[in-house]
Amino acid sequence: TRAHRAGGTLAYLNPSLSFSLSPSILPFPFSPFSPFLPFAAPMLPVLLAGIDGCRAGWLCVVERDTRVEVVLAPALEPWLHALRPDVVVIDMPIGLPDAGPRRCDTLARAALRPSRTSSLFPAPVRGALHLPTYEATCAAHRGIDGRALSKQAWFLLPKMRELDALLQAQPAWRAVLHEGHPELS
Repeated sequence: TRAHRAGGTLAYLNPSLSFSLSPSILPFPFSPFSPFLPFAAPMLPVLLAGIDGCRAGWLCVVERDTRVEVVLAPALEPWLHALRPDVVVIDMPIGLPDAGPRRCDTLARAALRPSRTSSLFPAPVRGALHLPTYEATCAAHRGIDGRALSKQAWFLLPKMRELDALLQAQPAWRAVLHEGHPELS
């Protein structure tokens, strides 16, 4: 089943039926799979994107209707503004803590036990994002959180800084950008 946005409502496209609904105006519990259709609305395609950081910038895979496009964007913000995706899943920590591990990281690592826990590193604390060297970052991270930062996390810090700055400066993107990890898919 695929979802589409249509003028403030969500439209669901099922191979056997098409309809849209706005859950906030329905006077009863309603399943998008119900054969009862209260109304219909024109459907607009949802633009889906999956993104991961890479040395050259951001590798973006975009689904438009039935087409898939791959784009290498040097910077995240201009690409997002140009494309205006509806849903983005990004393989990067979102919502960095001030101290301590995020609960979602702890749960994700538990789900990957016993053999794949190293593929998902704990998110760094926000206070250690802007230091120039790995040693300085680790020292600051230990001072704030009591633990060092992994080398894996260190190499991704420029991407984390870029994403965190975007979400801090433009909170509306928080409804569009969602953290996701292939290891857990």
